[in-house]
Amino acid sequence: MIQPEEQPGANGPPPNGTAGLEARLRQLFGEQQRLRELLDRTRQQLDDLAAELFRFQDEYCTDAAREEEYDSALERILGINPRIDLKEVEEILAGKRKCDMGEFIEELERTIEATPSQGAE
Repeated sequence: MIQPEEQPGANGPPPNGTAGLEARLRQLFGEQQRLRELLDRTRQQLDDLAAELFRFQDEYCTDAAREEEYDSALERILGINPRIDLKEVEEILAGKRKCDMGEFIEELERTIEATPSQGAE
């Protein structure tokens, strides 16, 4: 976790007088600005990394076998099944989409059977 930069008297009693007030406000606003800039840089790094991940996926998944290998690797690393569309599940649970539960369970069972267990490699 990122800790704010400490300034002398930052945690002390409220300042007396205009100079102390302005100094404290400048310190707080400066820290706020520094954290916003850090957040912007971090968001950009996350966006760049996501784009790189999508490029890698597109380059790697050139056929069905490699796509299955990629999905299995994701499942082992992340612990979630990327073959299940979470948005679709949310829509079903919210009542926005109809679902035949029998077919849904059969599809889940097929997915589970087709997915190698995490311990097997």
